[in-house]
Amino acid sequence: MATFKLGINAALYLGDTDLATLVGPTDEVWTEVTNIKDVTLNMSKGDADATTRANDGWTSTVGTLKDADISFTLKAQDSDTSFTSLNNSFLNSTTVPLAVMDGPIATVANQGLVANCFVTAVNRTESNDDLIWYEITVKPYDQQQWYTVAAS
Repeated sequence: MATFKLGINAALYLGDTDLATLVGPTDEVWTEVTNIKDVTLNMSKGDADATTRANDGWTSTVGTLKDADISFTLKAQDSDTSFTSLNNSFLNSTTVPLAVMDGPIATVANQGLVANCFVTAVNRTESNDDLIWYEITVKPYDQQQWYTVAAS
């Protein structure tokens, strides 16, 4: 039995309802965005100096606020509803529910970041010898949580 996960089996989902109006991620209607490649979830935490004289000459650091951004490459296609939702979020400064999971969102024990997000960048690449691709970056706005799919 495999003890690892492959990136190709991970999944990015768009929701259709603001997460703030729901009880939790299981109440959302998630649609997988399959027209993508190379998803990156970056998470970091700020830090604060907690050093005192009692630290015996060592600095002491505590974690503060968490931050995340999600970036991915989306293939340009006619009538792509995922792109339309993401581009409208960017153009209209509205949020879009997003789940960045390490596997299918309905599979027990899969996990990832779920949040209402703002699209902060939509960059289009038009190389002569390739398809048109959109490089999209989103950042969580609210309802952020690390979600692990529980058994029902």
